[in-house]
Amino acid sequence: MKKDSLLFKSIIIIIFSGLIYSTSYQQYRHFKTYQPMGLGDSTIYIKMSRNERTDSSLHAYRFIIPKIVSIIRPYGKFLPKREHFESKEIFEDKSLFYLVNFTIATITSFIFFYYLKAIGLNYIGSFIGTLLFISNRVIIYSVGSALVDSIQYLSLILICYSIVTNKVKLLTLLNPILILTKETIIPLTLLPILKKSFWKKSYLLSILISFIFLIFVRSYISNDIISNFGDSSNESMLDNIFYSMLLLPERIRGLFTITGFHDYFSTFTILFFTAIAGARLNSIKKEIVLPKQIILLLPYSIILMILSGNFGRILILSYPIVIPYSVIFILNLFNQTNHKL
Repeated sequence: MKKDSLLFKSIIIIIFSGLIYSTSYQQYRHFKTYQPMGLGDSTIYIKMSRNERTDSSLHAYRFIIPKIVSIIRPYGKFLPKREHFESKEIFEDKSLFYLVNFTIATITSFIFFYYLKAIGLNYIGSFIGTLLFISNRVIIYSVGSALVDSIQYLSLILICYSIVTNKVKLLTLLNPILILTKETIIPLTLLPILKKSFWKKSYLLSILISFIFLIFVRSYISNDIISNFGDSSNESMLDNIFYSMLLLPERIRGLFTITGFHDYFSTFTILFFTAIAGARLNSIKKEIVLPKQIILLLPYSIILMILSGNFGRILILSYPIVIPYSVIFILNLFNQTNHKL
């Protein structure tokens, strides 16, 4: 198969970055760090990016994006300030997060495009699928707000792309970083092991080293929190799981409320139904091949959604499944229309 030229890839990146900018700019422009409107995590991440300590271990573990923002913060003084709109400090905070999230989202979109190609979609289908990803409301506010979710979506697609294309060496190198991005990615680093091509000593050693590294980093962060805020401030992952289990009946009931329905339906909206129809079509036509390891993302995201009670931002983890099947339905719909015409 002929590889795409550098010019083609450059044009694709420019198109995707332009679309991400056009969809996320309004969210970024009107995002207020002092009034996050349901995105309260952002205030903690901003403090972390200023090298201020937090007493929340859950947020402290998600240090990668705040640390990147902290590193580039000295260059924030060169950003043009909009007079009479907000303070210089607030503008710098949200602008630096926007630059980092925007860059990560562009890379994610590019890899997702080639992931869609790798599972069997043509160029048009891969382009449509990437547009569906970029225009998703969860992706839009993840890019336009001071959040850290963008690196979660990048880590996810790197794992999925590596599974599909058997990039064993790539994941072997990236595992120690991916496992630190967000707690939702930790179990997903084990997915490739379910594929025989990843049964290599180097990869298994990488997984072992990654989990040892994770324990070391989290222990360091936990000890720092305890030394500064006391034992009661440090919540372990087991504490969070136990707390989630206690609230499980209430959260299951929440699925059947209007608010709950809105939260999980608004993640993909009509794409839920087009994905079901597309999966049915694909079972007959075999247009794409999704490895069973990636299919597991769907039940994983649903279980995680119920346990966390965050119905919207968690279900988006199934985008490597929902979007390809939706594209299958859309392409077949257009093909049938063309035949009729």
